[in-house]
Amino acid sequence: MINIFRKILLCISIILLFISLSSVVFVFIEASNYQLLLNNFGFQFFLSLFQPYLPIITTSIIVTTAYIAIETLKSHIEQLIMNKVAEEGKALLEIRILLNEKDNLEIHQNIRGNSGLWSNGIPMPAYKEPDTWRKIDNYLGILELINILINKNVISLESFNNQFGYRVDNVLKNKDIMSYLKGYTDEKGNSIWNELFDLFKKRDS
Repeated sequence: MINIFRKILLCISIILLFISLSSVVFVFIEASNYQLLLNNFGFQFFLSLFQPYLPIITTSIIVTTAYIAIETLKSHIEQLIMNKVAEEGKALLEIRILLNEKDNLEIHQNIRGNSGLWSNGIPMPAYKEPDTWRKIDNYLGILELINILINKNVISLESFNNQFGYRVDNVLKNKDIMSYLKGYTDEKGNSIWNELFDLFKKRDS
């Protein structure tokens, strides 16, 4: 719709500009026939020759200015969109690199779908090993980072669902990790995993 409007505006602008230029040429031709009058009455008389064509010239200027303004705005909006896409792409790539680090990849593989070794819960002795939960904390921290980037409009919800949604699903399905998250609270009994639970809500919506 906007493109059609721009094309119409451009056509009108070109037509009016042509008419305006034609009017100017016509005035100069007419003025040559009034050389004596110009000598007698001066520049003020010369300007009066343009008077009948002022509405056309004024309209042409307004339409041309409007077209230039729309093109400038369009260019600015396109640049903003390109910058946003580039920023989101960079953020997604950096998160992907983090998630592919050795420890994070290990957690992902262990809790993945029905094929992961921990898909039905974290077995012994891994459950009792502090290093297991250190790795899990780090993995979940990256998911919290994703939520922060979504809230800051760096990453869209659609991109999150396409790229990382299944990772959140894997966490939600793991009973031991969910039990751990729900039991991890501050002195007032509030969960310290606010960003993560907010991300869970986004995945459900």
